Amino acid sequence: MSVPSASLREMVIRRAGNRCEYCQLPAQFQVGGFVVRRQLAAEGSTLAGLYAGHAKRETAQPTAERLLEAFQEVTLTVVKGVQQVYRHLTALSPLQERILELLGFSSRVYTRLCTVSHEPL
Repeated sequence: MSVPSASLREMVIRRAGNRCEYCQLPAQFQVGGFVVRRQLAAEGSTLAGLYAGHAKRETAQPTAERLLEAFQEVTLTVVKGVQQVYRHLTALSPLQERILELLGFSSRVYTRLCTVSHEPL
C-alpha cells in the first residue's frame, strides 16, 4: 500500500474541513489506523474482536473508526477530595491492550490516567 503525498493529503484535509471524506473522523485518527494496519502487515497477523456480535471475526485492515469503537466503553471517573483527586479507570481488555501495542504505546500510557494526584486537575 502506498502512502499519499503530503500535498495530496493536505488538499484532502482542507477540502474535507479537516475530516476524512471516507469515514468522517478527524485526520489525526486516520494516522492511527494506518499505523495499526502497517504493523499488522509487518507481523503477518490479524486483529479479532472489533466487530460487535462477531468476536472471532479477524481483520488485517481495521479502520480507525473500528479501533476507536473498541475504546467506547472506557470510563474515567474523577472524584475531587479536599486535598486529593481520586481517579478510577475501566480496566483494559486484551483487545484494547493489543491495539495500544500495535500503535507502539505501553499500557502505562493508559494506566497513568488513574494515578492519585495531590494537584488540582
